[in-house]
Amino acid sequence: MKLALFDPPGEGTASAPQLGLVTPDGAISVDSVCAPTAGRALKHVIGDFDELRRRLDDLGARSAAIALDQVRMRPPLAEPAKILCTLRLRTSEPEVASTERLYTFLKAPGSAIGDGGEVVLPQLDGAEIFTHNVCLAVVIGRPCRTVAASDWRDVVFGFTAMVDITGRTASLSRWNRGQSALGSSCDTFGPLGPWIVPRTELVEGDGIGLRLRCNGELRQEAHFDDLDEQIGKVIERASTVMTLQPGDVIAIDGTSEGQGPVQDGDDLQVELDQVGRLSVGVRDPAGRRWDPAIRVDPAAESATTSPNLSALAPESGP
Repeated sequence: MKLALFDPPGEGTASAPQLGLVTPDGAISVDSVCAPTAGRALKHVIGDFDELRRRLDDLGARSAAIALDQVRMRPPLAEPAKILCTLRLRTSEPEVASTERLYTFLKAPGSAIGDGGEVVLPQLDGAEIFTHNVCLAVVIGRPCRTVAASDWRDVVFGFTAMVDITGRTASLSRWNRGQSALGSSCDTFGPLGPWIVPRTELVEGDGIGLRLRCNGELRQEAHFDDLDEQIGKVIERASTVMTLQPGDVIAIDGTSEGQGPVQDGDDLQVELDQVGRLSVGVRDPAGRRWDPAIRVDPAAESATTSPNLSALAPESGP
């Protein structure tokens, strides 16, 4: 089962999206299962999935599907209360505990866009380049606090994919130190989707593979094979700080390596095993250009040291 929010044919973004199931034949609206607006309805489905699943299965089996190329996908969570991003940093200090190598920050929920959407690069004072980082997005299924790493499956509803777009300085450190999270919270800087697959429908035996391509070039590839360590530890840490709620998103990168620039005309594609493919475009009204071979040093994410690339100044577009 794949849960999604989508605009049916003839509907634009000004109207409320429909809650639906994605099947091999296309998208099926299941708005009739839930009375609230679609964004809140999906949270309702997540919170009461065990009770609603039979009704969803029945509706999906007897309803006509709309071909996917006829609909526009919205972010599968239109109104997440929280998007918490966690980066696992490479360190040159082997004595540093693994939990101290996690860099976490809150990303604005309004940054989310859906499959087929467009990342728009703003004129952000001090941001001299914009980069991507691919993440596995874990969707919380019930209210929880102080969750042990080994118990993470009890609180996770499902998975989708996310790309964390970030504004950076010329040294490739995160934009405006002290306000670095804001450089990841611009409108459209959180591509999310294409849909949510419940955790119980994923086969964990072979792990979960994750890949990001830019214009067809493979830039990032990760594999989640130790889920208690890679997912459970992050949820354990987050839930000691805040209460997690149904529909909250925790985005976890599998590798910080391979982060590169995004610029006008780029096509980003993320493949998440057993889930699907998320595709978004990039538009820069200023037409700025950067060397596509630039890569972020994962150790620089710690904001202690970062490479000094004096040749980073963008070229003017045509």
